[in-house]
Amino acid sequence: MMRVLQINAVYPNGSTGANTRGIHDYLTSRGAESYVAAFQFRVPPEPNFYRIGTPLGRKLHSFRQRLTGYQAHGSAAATRALCRRIEQISPDVVHLQNVHSHFLNLPILLRHIARRQTALCLTLHDCWFYTGGCVHYAQSGCAKWKTGCGGCPKGYYGIKSWFFDRSAETARERRALFAGIEKLGVIGVSDWVLNEAKESYVFKGHPTVRWRRIYNWVDGQTFRPVDAAGLRAKLGIPEGGKMILGVSSPWNARKGLNLFLNLAPLLDAGERIVLVGPPPKTELPSGIAAVGRIADPAELARYYSAADVFVHGSKEETFGKVTAESLFCGTPAAVYDATGNSELVTPETGALIPPDADPARILAILRGLAARPKPTRPCRADAQARFSPSRSLPAHLDFYAELISAAPGRE
Repeated sequence: MMRVLQINAVYPNGSTGANTRGIHDYLTSRGAESYVAAFQFRVPPEPNFYRIGTPLGRKLHSFRQRLTGYQAHGSAAATRALCRRIEQISPDVVHLQNVHSHFLNLPILLRHIARRQTALCLTLHDCWFYTGGCVHYAQSGCAKWKTGCGGCPKGYYGIKSWFFDRSAETARERRALFAGIEKLGVIGVSDWVLNEAKESYVFKGHPTVRWRRIYNWVDGQTFRPVDAAGLRAKLGIPEGGKMILGVSSPWNARKGLNLFLNLAPLLDAGERIVLVGPPPKTELPSGIAAVGRIADPAELARYYSAADVFVHGSKEETFGKVTAESLFCGTPAAVYDATGNSELVTPETGALIPPDADPARILAILRGLAARPKPTRPCRADAQARFSPSRSLPAHLDFYAELISAAPGRE
């Protein structure tokens, strides 16, 4: 019987927490022994869940990181306790999801996994595993992750340090730690992030690493086209008007807030931008309605369904789950032709925005999408074909089996 331990910062909520839960439930349904370890203190008791560390330990870890510049070097006691739990479980595969949240000592954990000769799987939800510590670098135009980092152009690398740039040391350490894992599997949530990782200083030249692209997935039963005529009226969208939707948490410049701020003055009277997510910390011009965070996925599906076009304004995405959710609800999407965004839409289901396009050109692209008959069926069909649980979850199980069969010492 296969035994899998997933480690993630959160569980079961949040984007990566929901992914972890989805894999856990699927493995259990397939007869595997599935375990989850996370830093999460509001979780109903589950027999196969292990809580890592304490709130105080996390604060001390965060302080240490800012003081010394070393990422994922705190939480030594909590990580050694996790290693003891690993010995009890004796997993065939340890799967690291998102672990850069001040709760895990990566060197201690990876050295323990290397000694056990356990198969290790990483999911690249961002770029952190293969850089000197930054989670995204596309907008800065940095390519130092290919040669070993150092002299970070951002002035920090993902999470601020008060005094030190340790990005070069971090990259060297990660290269050495991952080289010690004989059977290493790397999952990219897009072709873009997977191909970037292959060219990185951290992973390039690793003799046995196995690569797999597995897209993130969306629950197509929850995210589906629904009647939202009443919602459009409530939002003040006139008959024949157009609704442009954006969804993010949080709203800031990196997530594309400036795109909507620049579009607002150009809108016609019948056009309206609706933003879902925590209210931006800036005054919004007329033409933009911020409706706040929507916790209920079914209610969020109503907003996707109500929109004429969905816009994802970030230029740094390894996947872009909100785009996939919109497609499942039958609403075409416009995304920047950059990073993982480009893989999510087709000419039939949306449009690519040139990264250097000015607001007038972007609005013309949106109006072009909104003017044509809404491609509800093509959007949903394409999303189901590529981003459904029935494709992505079995792919994880197959990849685990591949890693296990190749792991040294496997009986």
